Amino acid sequence: MEAPGVSGGSFSLRRFFSMLKTEKLGRDIFYYHRASSTNLVLKHMARAGVVDEGAVVLAETQTMGRGRLDREWFSPPGGLWFSVLLRTRRPDSLIPHAAGVAVVLSIRKMGLESVIKWPNDVLVGGKKLAGILTEVGDWGVVVGIGINANVDTAAFPPDVRERSTTLLEITCVPVDREKLLADVLLELEKEYNLLVGGGEEGKERLLEKWIALTDTIGRYVVVLTPMGEVRGRAVAIDPSGALVVETPDGGIKKVAVGDCLYLR
Repeated sequence: MEAPGVSGGSFSLRRFFSMLKTEKLGRDIFYYHRASSTNLVLKHMARAGVVDEGAVVLAETQTMGRGRLDREWFSPPGGLWFSVLLRTRRPDSLIPHAAGVAVVLSIRKMGLESVIKWPNDVLVGGKKLAGILTEVGDWGVVVGIGINANVDTAAFPPDVRERSTTLLEITCVPVDREKLLADVLLELEKEYNLLVGGGEEGKERLLEKWIALTDTIGRYVVVLTPMGEVRGRAVAIDPSGALVVETPDGGIKKVAVGDCLYLR
């Protein structure tokens, strides 16, 4: 449903629902012109018990958008900034990977060669197009997704502009945000169902998809973690989604959380 006091704006909910093919995800949607953070709003709703699994909060702009490691996420008008509630009783460490697969598959439907950079960035042409932030509580999992859709890169600060891109910049024409959101939610529902309902085989299939869509494996990287730097060649991801790095001395380290930088 639309949030009280909020008009339809440039995003057409009617058009979005006409293209939505999911069973649950996105069937209940709260649309805001301006929100503090879609993750924050949806977490409050989830704690209060007023939304069911699949609920989505969508905002034209965010004033307190956050990425991994509590970094500021710039959310100017024209992007696709949204969060999805998953009411799983056993949050899985691979949910961010499921979201990454969903975003990349949706972008590739547009004819763009997007890839996943561990742990949860989506790149096109080596620049960041989208990011994913998952948050877990006793109410379930909130998956926050930000896609630089119809955004002018001039809206970003210079340091962000250097390493980011937008669909508008790549295609030179505005993209169909309603269709893109419907596509991402459908792909996420498929991958989520595979993850929670497919047992160990489902997890293996999801990881195989993720590996096929990443450009991280095989690269020399430095991973910035709370415990320090890990340098070496990314050789795999383990069943939990951690990055497996072969260090220069021949050792193996597994990294569950961190910022991954490509060296070459």
